[in-house]
Amino acid sequence: RGKDEGGMAATGQSDSEERVAEVRRRLAATPGLTEEEAALLQEEHLTDRTIKRNLRGHRGDARKAATNIVDTLRWQMSYRPEEVTAAEVEPSLRRGLFYVSPGRDRGNRPVLVSIKSRDPPEDCEMDARMVVYMLEKAVRVMDAPPEPNPDEWVWIMDMSSYSSASSPPWSITYKLAMILNTHYNERLRACIILNAPFVFRTLW
Repeated sequence: RGKDEGGMAATGQSDSEERVAEVRRRLAATPGLTEEEAALLQEEHLTDRTIKRNLRGHRGDARKAATNIVDTLRWQMSYRPEEVTAAEVEPSLRRGLFYVSPGRDRGNRPVLVSIKSRDPPEDCEMDARMVVYMLEKAVRVMDAPPEPNPDEWVWIMDMSSYSSASSPPWSITYKLAMILNTHYNERLRACIILNAPFVFRTLW
């Protein structure tokens, strides 16, 4: 079966077992891996489900999927998202502007809720870590029994109090966008924006 230069099979599903195996071969051949990284990329730690999600995110391109998995692993080893605690980000949590809903949608997906504040952020870096804390909480909801669960979430954004003055600096917004796009790719099933201001309506 032919492949293009990016490692995408010419036919078949983007997350087929054949492409999963191709990603695993590419991960094993990745140059410059440390022993710890190589161990964490073994099958007992890296599930087919994770690989398939990355393949879907890169339209079946095994090379790009493998690269993204390694990038995410290195980010996880550096940032340690699973070690962010509620106590660490408690001031941000107290504002109640971002949380995982206690319920799920009809597809059994976790629901993230964010509410735009009228007040400018007090500690943007802490707010960013709080977002990661909530994303990890949503991932744990996905992994909780009964299985199998969807590996996607729904995000509801209430923008009724949006203003440029109360928005975080562009650097923080960009940082969070990159984290979401790269390290939580193919997690978003739907984004529902409530009370969108005029500036958002121009996007559609």
